Amino acid sequence: FDLGEYFGDDEDTSDDEPDIDLSQFPSGAVHLSQKKVVNVEILKPMPAPREELEKLVGCQNIKSQICDLIELTKYNKWMSSHYPTWKQHQISLHAIFLGRPGTGKTTVCKIYGGLLKEAGVLTRGHVVVCNRATFIGSNWGDEENAIHQVLKKAKGGVLMIDEAYLLNSSHPN
Repeated sequence: FDLGEYFGDDEDTSDDEPDIDLSQFPSGAVHLSQKKVVNVEILKPMPAPREELEKLVGCQNIKSQICDLIELTKYNKWMSSHYPTWKQHQISLHAIFLGRPGTGKTTVCKIYGGLLKEAGVLTRGHVVVCNRATFIGSNWGDEENAIHQVLKKAKGGVLMIDEAYLLNSSHPN
């Protein structure tokens, strides 16, 4: 989903589980070892994500794509519950949100998480925001520990890697 096209950026750059208790998943430090700490931000799920999506100015293509994906997801869930032998449509719920800073990528990600929770795909719908620094360690094993801790916090929700393109490096190591 390219948010930049709507904001002047022409570069390509368990179903009934209660809402997440953010005290269980506080924003801030994730301790990986005695020396290594990474920071993540936990964003609450939106209470009315469909209404929030409709409030976005422009973005008709994004709204349409997200709604189509959510409806297909709901259809798959309904069909599998009523016809267990039915083969589901293969879809990916992964998304890349492109655009310059301030174009609403994080907002759309929060809406997306809330819609997936409403569709019954996610149990919590919260968004864990991290960046390149979260995954780069100075000691052997730091990267693996960071990934495990961040995935643990994101379970039941959405993991958003801000500026993920910075993880792509030409460095041989």
